[in-house]
Amino acid sequence: MAKILIKGGLGYIGARLTEFLSKHHEVSIISRTISPSQKLWLRTRVPNVTFALVGASAGVHDPSFDWVINLATPSAEECLTQFDLARRNCISNINSCSTLLKENPTLRILHFSTFHVYGKKYEGIYEETSALRPVNDYGRLHKEAEEKILSECGTRATIFRCTNIVGAPAHLDLGLQEKLFYLDCCRQAVEKGMIKLKTDGLGFRDFLPMEDVFAAVQLILSKRASISATIANLSSGNSLSIIDFTRQIAKKAGEEQGIIVTVATGLESDSFSEPFTVTNSLLKKLGWSPLGDLFNELSSTFASFRIKKAA
Repeated sequence: MAKILIKGGLGYIGARLTEFLSKHHEVSIISRTISPSQKLWLRTRVPNVTFALVGASAGVHDPSFDWVINLATPSAEECLTQFDLARRNCISNINSCSTLLKENPTLRILHFSTFHVYGKKYEGIYEETSALRPVNDYGRLHKEAEEKILSECGTRATIFRCTNIVGAPAHLDLGLQEKLFYLDCCRQAVEKGMIKLKTDGLGFRDFLPMEDVFAAVQLILSKRASISATIANLSSGNSLSIIDFTRQIAKKAGEEQGIIVTVATGLESDSFSEPFTVTNSLLKKLGWSPLGDLFNELSSTFASFRIKKAA
């Protein structure tokens, strides 16, 4: 059993990861804020998890931690709407991680980044050895964060460059993360009985189920000593058409609600207009492969938005 500190453990991915890891490990989480919905989730779903607000408890400097998992990283929406604040929070968070590692010479860090650090075009293939040429503030800030992590933490850091992670939320307070593509489609299907895309739907995404993320994290926790590389793409390795993916969500929502959930497209074109591959060579060498079903958590996701709609 490892002793783990999760930064950003109240977020969309962080809360689900907290639920998973707390079944096998001793988990503490830290966040800048906490809402009533998140407090309820902590009390009822993960009562064995220790929680602290940033700066409110010395417990996060416990020298016996084995791992820090850093999910307190800026979203695309934050970079788009409040970049300066997102950057300040991001750098402050990494400085905090560096301090923890200085205080504990055996501590290791698993940092969640994004494949957007590579940039838009790479002849259809994004490999872990590809040069980084980000084209927007989201990718550039995550590139800066990666460089700072590697500079200050060295081989004690592992970085996951993630594609689009999808799954049911652990609680109802998602904040800006509710605008993530998968969640937004599910919310619209429940609230409006239709899904309106901003784009023409002709773009592509690499979607990865939560359960595959959990398996990758558990693998790194168990095999970190044998890893020589510090960067791993976390992806399904396949890209799907946005319109096809959306229609699958609409079909399932319609079946559950006994209606026809329609899909309407917008006028914007997508940055990823052709199929692409984000390789995951490092994780596959360690024995990991993406096995999860993209759509097996749709019912749970719909249920979350039905509860929120009724509230």
